[in-house]
Amino acid sequence: MRRCATLLALLVAVAALESCNDGSGPSGHTDACGDIKPAMSGIINGVSSPELVTLTPGQMKAIGFMQVGWGGCTGTLVAPTVVLAAAHCVEDLSSSATVNFWVGDNYMSPERTIRAVEWHMHPSFAGSSGGMLVTPDYDISVIILAEDATVYGIEPIPVNLDTTRLAGETIQAVGFGLTSYPSGYNSRRWWTTLPVVAEMSLHYTIDGRGVTGVCQGDSGGPMLYDMPGKGVHVMGVVSSGAEGCTGLSHYARPDTPTVSDWLLEYIPLGPCGWEDLEGRCDGDTAVWCEDDMVWTHDCAEFGHVCGADDSGNMRCVEPPPPCADETWAGRCDGETAIWCESDVIMYHACADFDYYCGTNGEGLHRCVPDSCRGETARGRCDGDTAIWCEDGAVLYHACVDFGYVCGNDAEGNYRCVPPGASECDLLGHAGECVIRDGRDWARWCDRGVIKERDCTCDGGRSCVWTGDALGYYCI
Repeated sequence: MRRCATLLALLVAVAALESCNDGSGPSGHTDACGDIKPAMSGIINGVSSPELVTLTPGQMKAIGFMQVGWGGCTGTLVAPTVVLAAAHCVEDLSSSATVNFWVGDNYMSPERTIRAVEWHMHPSFAGSSGGMLVTPDYDISVIILAEDATVYGIEPIPVNLDTTRLAGETIQAVGFGLTSYPSGYNSRRWWTTLPVVAEMSLHYTIDGRGVTGVCQGDSGGPMLYDMPGKGVHVMGVVSSGAEGCTGLSHYARPDTPTVSDWLLEYIPLGPCGWEDLEGRCDGDTAVWCEDDMVWTHDCAEFGHVCGADDSGNMRCVEPPPPCADETWAGRCDGETAIWCESDVIMYHACADFDYYCGTNGEGLHRCVPDSCRGETARGRCDGDTAIWCEDGAVLYHACVDFGYVCGNDAEGNYRCVPPGASECDLLGHAGECVIRDGRDWARWCDRGVIKERDCTCDGGRSCVWTGDALGYYCI
């Protein structure tokens, strides 16, 4: 942000920090120059991560610190070799100046430094006079890197080139600027949200309302906004603002034709613009680029939904089962009973009715009135764990912890018993449920012989605990 006297003090401090950093980054709270003073909080009353937009790890890296000569600004990678920043950040640079893009959330210890080879201000930028911008209009620049930044896992954030109204909306701001005015030195990237209170054809105006805002060092930082159906875009770059940093500030707009046409000279777009083969979903419409053409399919026309196909591309796909993996038999999630009924997932918070989630008399997981949740005194085996009800409480014994196995004891109850019994004895009449080749089977012991039933074959039934009479069986 262009408030010259304060900005120059910040820039000299940045240069001094750079000359002290040996490239290895700080160790604890020190580096080669001595102790590092921690930042108080980001921007002005900012936070350490975005609140309004969702960015991938690669997109987070796209917002970096621009070392420009003896100073610094914030910049955003918007194409593999193109960083978008403010024009005043490079206004007075000679062609031999040092310009670098520092990747990471702390420029004291950057993850990577990428050299810039050229920089260009918008030709209509009016410049500054007496340390103040003549106007925030056209305060936008492109900085060309010496190499493709995407090979380092940095994902460009697209810049919006279509005229967009934002007055009344809230945007995400981010930058490496001061954390308090006029001397809150900071080396980290911080975030805040700000309302757009006015828009002109060439700039947006935001208002920190005396609480938060962008400040010196945030110049060139992106205005981020999640465009419906298009994802997060750069809507502008920090240009200038009122003294104190928590009032009105201005973002130069890239979406007016006189700016967007100029940007397209440096930002390479294919015949599909920002669309790619992976595609995206705009509601239930799949949008992608293929054979140099933009394709749009209204998935709802075919009874489909827009989602990721087997290749990970966003296309029209079969809708998922209405209940996903939930079944009529249901399950307990703590004291919440969850099951599928008439293609709708049902959730019952049993505790709200002084009930418990457990197995009812039909072997279904529902809200039940007893504290044993459907478990019986006879019990059952869940692998090598014996489970039964005693004195109103469910008991679980991990038999293997004692060198035992779960099976029928002398009274016909399922408890931990010494090993050596036959598999049929261990199964008992209650039996067990097993999944074999994706199908539900019930297994039990009948007069010394193991019996099995394919529940899936039996009308698509499921194997569940049905109670003492049948044990585990198909319902």
